[in-house]
Amino acid sequence: MQIAGLRSIVFGLLVALLPGAVQADETAQERPNAAAAPDATAVCLESFEAAQRLRKDGKLRAAGAQLEVCAQVACPEIVAAKCTEWRQQVARAQPSIVVVVKSPSGADLVDVQIRIDGELVSSEKMGRPFEVDAGQHDVTAMDALGKAVSARIVVVEAEQSRRVELRFPSPPEPKKPPAKATLVTRSDLERVHPSTWIAFGVGLAGAIAGTVTGVIALDRASELETICGSTSCAEQYRDEYDAGVALAHASTASFVIAGVGLATGFLLLPILYDDSDAPVAAVVGLGFVGLRGTFR
Repeated sequence: MQIAGLRSIVFGLLVALLPGAVQADETAQERPNAAAAPDATAVCLESFEAAQRLRKDGKLRAAGAQLEVCAQVACPEIVAAKCTEWRQQVARAQPSIVVVVKSPSGADLVDVQIRIDGELVSSEKMGRPFEVDAGQHDVTAMDALGKAVSARIVVVEAEQSRRVELRFPSPPEPKKPPAKATLVTRSDLERVHPSTWIAFGVGLAGAIAGTVTGVIALDRASELETICGSTSCAEQYRDEYDAGVALAHASTASFVIAGVGLATGFLLLPILYDDSDAPVAAVVGLGFVGLRGTFR
């Protein structure tokens, strides 16, 4: 049976049951009141039907509002009784949330606007349960400066007074200016002792000599391997073999000299560095490391 047909039948039955709804001897003054009764009953029936439809769709907030209408004493007794029963069931299933807004330090904020799915929440609801339908919701808080923080939540049916905390983030730290590159000036280079430069020069020369002699030795070895193969070489290649071995030893010795020279240079750099006019300078000696300062 269609809802419209059921509504007509129920409406007809309720009108027929209403005392004094139809009387043959009504006076002209009583007729307007009699006409108003069916209108009030129609409102009750509309709320009765709408509440069922909204409840089925999971819109419990709207269903509860309709049940408030059809549960009034002015409605037919059978309708009011049913609406009262359903209103109690909806109240038990109605979810609600409590929105709490915090500052970055964790303090409670009250001078904020709260919106749930775009709907502005009254300040009277701050810290109190706010009824929502089951499902997904967007909760947003905005402070007096227009800064907003939001959260997306999913509420289940009968979940009541769920705490939703929104915390404003800490302001970003100011960016530090980039460190300025320290350029080595001519005066800085002049402070380096000549002995340090000599040590670095010996190290660099040794590295170059070791690289050159090593490459030549490898080239000689490759040539002899091509000529002799995996067997022993003929005596006529003895001199070339000896020359290659000598170059290999020279390369090794050059790299050793390079290492010693560079190590000596790095060791002499802080010791012989001329920092007599510097207010604070490092002092490195045999068996100790310290600072030397000039104060005015």
